[in-house]
Order: sequence, then C-alpha cells, then structure tokens
Amino acid sequence: MATASASGKPSKSLLPQGLSDSDTAQLHVLKALFEASPNGDTKLCLDIDEVALKSGLRDERETLRCLYILEGQKLVTPFPLGDLTSKKWCVTQVGAKAAKKFGL
Repeated sequence: MATASASGKPSKSLLPQGLSDSDTAQLHVLKALFEASPNGDTKLCLDIDEVALKSGLRDERETLRCLYILEGQKLVTPFPLGDLTSKKWCVTQVGAKAAKKFGL
C-alpha cells in the first residue's frame, strides 16, 4: 500500500492506475481500520481523528465521507452498531477479508 507523502497526503505510487482520489482515500481509510485490528479482531475501533491521521487524510470530514461510503459497502461499521453519528468506527469481517485479499 502507498505511504503518506511529505504533504501528509497518501502517495499513489503503489496503487493501481486509474483509481480516483476518492477511491484511494477509501482504501487508505480501510487500511487504517484494518491495521488497528490485529489478527482480524473486528471489535477494535478507532476514533475518526485517529482514522484521519493513520490514513493520511488528516481531514475529519473527508474521513467521515469515506467511512460512510465504506459502511454502505459493509466494509466498516460505526460503534455502536448503526449509529452513523458515532465517532468510533471498526472494520467488519467483510472489510477485513477484503483488506487481506487486496494486500492492504
């Protein structure tokens, strides 16, 4: 997976060609949540601020937008379950499986 550049934005150098900035941001958010759950423990959650920092986005609104998109795809979920106003988010089993499959 790509690393953050000096500007703090994720580098696209290791990502497949043709991904939009939005797609890239979503992958970085999924990766941040997946890495926070050692051994695929989907009960470990991060605050939105932590997700923003670890993903390299550093913008809470952009991070939240990515989380909503990923939640719609069943890859992440808020904690408590179903509370879209929550500040805590977790990777789901489906999200962990996808992250592993794509080598995040």
